[in-house]
Amino acid sequence: MRGFLIATLSLLISAHTFSQSTAIEKWSVDIDFYKTNLEQNHIDLYHTISKMEFEKEIQKIKSTLNQKSDAGVIIDLMRLTRKIGDGHTAFSLRGVETHLFPIEIYKIDGQWRVIKTTINHKNLLGKIVTKIDGKSIHKIAKKISEIAQYVENEQSEVIRTGEYLLISELLFGLGLTNHQFKAEFTFSNDNKIESKVWLNAISSKNYYENTDFQTFNIKIPEIQKPANPIHDYGLVL
Repeated sequence: MRGFLIATLSLLISAHTFSQSTAIEKWSVDIDFYKTNLEQNHIDLYHTISKMEFEKEIQKIKSTLNQKSDAGVIIDLMRLTRKIGDGHTAFSLRGVETHLFPIEIYKIDGQWRVIKTTINHKNLLGKIVTKIDGKSIHKIAKKISEIAQYVENEQSEVIRTGEYLLISELLFGLGLTNHQFKAEFTFSNDNKIESKVWLNAISSKNYYENTDFQTFNIKIPEIQKPANPIHDYGLVL
């Protein structure tokens, strides 16, 4: 059941891209497909969100299609899927070409610290991200946490928020950055000395297949390293 739901929603999104133009009729059909398949195959769809609220959200999304880019619709559906309230039902971005900023971050002692980065930005390892395009990282993380998928508990919410927070299309689609594929990141070291760096997002394919990284090793006993080798958080356990 879990695999079916994720595959179904992944198939839905794969028919679209993070473009700036919304195909209203196609999206309307796909949103109906999304709703029908969830109702037919989810074991308890309305255990967290009521049927009335769910249907109201569906109609709201459909009624604003003419005002949204594809990215905006995708973000709306991610937010709604999150409201279903379980980590097994997810609006997956698999199969969609996204772009990621060339760092990985993790929340340590209340601060978002760089734990992995490309070789040419290795000077950022260990530094704390404080702002993106002048906006507080904590406010940005709060917005991203509302659409992050595969969240089952507080720990997974931190991990997933850190992952989705670096997808440039989501940041731009939420109005958190000024440009779709680049942003000004503000970093602080442990002496509270700040520096600003413009980072360019790279395609997910290049990110995972053709990019060399360095990691910042830190011991965090309570964190378990994910079994999926595509996620390497640079943690020494």
